[in-house]
Amino acid sequence: MPFNSESKATMVIDRTLPEIYQSPGRMSRLDILDFCWILKGMGVDIIEIDGRLVQKIGKLPEGLDYIFRVRSPEDIGICISSGIKRCILRKPVLMQQDILDIISLNRLDATLEVNVNTLEGIYSLEKLKCLKGLNIISCLRIAGLGSISSAAWVNAVEQIRSLLDLKVDICPGNRFSLGTAAALEAVEYGMDYVTASFAGYGREYKFAPLEELLVSMKILLNKNLKADLSTLPELSRRFSKYTHREIRGGKAIIGKDIFKFESGIHACGIERDPNTYEPYDPLIVGQKRVLTIGKHSGRQSVRKKLTELGLDAGSCDLATLLDIIREKSIRSGNCLSDEELTDLYYTITGYITFT
Repeated sequence: MPFNSESKATMVIDRTLPEIYQSPGRMSRLDILDFCWILKGMGVDIIEIDGRLVQKIGKLPEGLDYIFRVRSPEDIGICISSGIKRCILRKPVLMQQDILDIISLNRLDATLEVNVNTLEGIYSLEKLKCLKGLNIISCLRIAGLGSISSAAWVNAVEQIRSLLDLKVDICPGNRFSLGTAAALEAVEYGMDYVTASFAGYGREYKFAPLEELLVSMKILLNKNLKADLSTLPELSRRFSKYTHREIRGGKAIIGKDIFKFESGIHACGIERDPNTYEPYDPLIVGQKRVLTIGKHSGRQSVRKKLTELGLDAGSCDLATLLDIIREKSIRSGNCLSDEELTDLYYTITGYITFT
């Protein structure tokens, strides 16, 4: 959904699907559509697709808005026959007269994508004013910005936007982990569009992580932003399935371990006021906080965990249990699983023999 800054609305574009759809057999038609509907529910306004995806989907469902990646004259034909009104292309494609004619004749909303990584590169975009075919372009996607560590790019982009009289789509790279910051600045300063990809995934380049952008928009800029981010775990599962890449447990927003806590003082803080350690409620992103037991755990944490597992902490010698927990955790280098803790509990209370 468009995010309203003080000046104007910024629309969010997701470019994940063309990046992950490399093999026709990797995703079914239903897989693709489910992915699109989850993105829309999370607050994505426009979904980038290409000819391969359209051919796989067939008839496009109503209720979704697309921008079509044009790489050849054949692509532009698929775009038009599918009823898609937005397209995106790079300069070599724009140089083809037949494509120019078709875009003009069909009055497509065309975006030109350029890649720049320095302030000088942004200012040099003024040369596009002399570019053949610029008259059919309505928006300029500026991809990259990966080497710019300040908001100085905003003024440069504003000058180019005014000079060329075009809308602007910011698609930050994430080479130096600056993509989310640049994408959020694009929203704050009222750029027309901002483009990201789920988990920052890209075959050639890394992009601003979509999930980080959406959560930042919701939590930092507008807590009333209507977007269902609780589907992020499901989208993560699908992403891993389609790309054969596991998402790190500690990855911001979507890592499965980010709401796990262990140490005694940490556990106590979470128990009294979750805001002490958590920037937002885990439920917002479809997760829940998980108390883990390991070498840093104290008596209170173990008692609480046993209660969570339906075990009577009063029937167990907690001091002995803590000693064994710390020994096993140090030896293994990991926290104990629920099953391991349960086995220890029954061992100490005399229900089974410890081995």
